[in-house]
Amino acid sequence: MAEEELDLIPKRQREGIDVALKYGVSFGRPKAQVTEDFSEEYPRFSYATNECVS
Repeated sequence: MAEEELDLIPKRQREGIDVALKYGVSFGRPKAQVTEDFSEEYPRFSYATNECVS
């Protein structure tokens, strides 16, 4: 009986995901909001040295 229940879990999960997608629910981490300050400073940062390059 427990094995049958374990076999049903992925099916129920998939059904729930399909219903959520039908209603427009988005999954995953939200996209980062890039500010204007970040866009200006990002090119100056050197990942090789972890320092700000002027």
